[in-house]
Amino acid sequence: ASLPGDSLESRRDAGMLESRMDAEGFLESQRDAAGIGIAAEGGVAESTLEEMLGLDEDDAPDFDHEDVFDEEGQAQGHVTAFRAGTHVGCYVKAEKSSRFFLCCVTMGLGSSLVESFLFLFLTQELGSSYLVCGISVVITVSFEIPLFFVSDKLLDTCGVVGLILIAQCSYALRVFGYTFVSNAFLVLAFEPLHGVTYACMKTAMVHFASTTIARRGLETTAQGLTTSTQAFGTIVGQWIGGWVLQEFGSDVLFRGAGVIVVCSAALLLLMDLLEGRP
Repeated sequence: ASLPGDSLESRRDAGMLESRMDAEGFLESQRDAAGIGIAAEGGVAESTLEEMLGLDEDDAPDFDHEDVFDEEGQAQGHVTAFRAGTHVGCYVKAEKSSRFFLCCVTMGLGSSLVESFLFLFLTQELGSSYLVCGISVVITVSFEIPLFFVSDKLLDTCGVVGLILIAQCSYALRVFGYTFVSNAFLVLAFEPLHGVTYACMKTAMVHFASTTIARRGLETTAQGLTTSTQAFGTIVGQWIGGWVLQEFGSDVLFRGAGVIVVCSAALLLLMDLLEGRP
């Protein structure tokens, strides 16, 4: 016997609601697996997803359409989704990003060499005391802080590309200078350049990632990609740098790092001149 209100129409509405709930539960599991999707009965138009994610038609990923079934094999709904991990291009705009990430890699590589091997160079090759090593750190940090205070003015005056070029040139001058000194105290004269390098590069990275390459709503993700790219350069630098220092010495290590960064700066400048400033 049927209960009051247990009509065919009410049972159909209840089934539709259950289907929607099952589809939403399936979608939640997809999100937990690092996927992004929208679930609804009958699916969601790809154009709607593209609009919500801020994607252009040409940049949109290939969407997966999948029916959701229950344990008995009955269709419960439809999911339109894409797995973000396999579509990194959805996070950033391809235009101008390759040269930017190249600079992040080279600067990460170069910075790791100084941070990891400068003290070895000072103590083992120049006979420096630990006091000089400590003073060098104080000098580097002391020059970072004032530049960060005026980072907005630097950005307005030089632009992103200009700041990156300043950072790269400052780094190259610093490491080339190391190879021409014979007294540890003379190394301290080059340490203020670290403040210029770090402040200018970090300001340019944060601004460019959040305003130029990030998709709408994915600004934080773009920052994470930028930091990860620089970290990749750090890993490569420390891995190869130790071998170069052991086999060829500090002069080859620092001069080689300077050459790599200068080549990166030259490529950035060339591409910027050809395409116009961002």
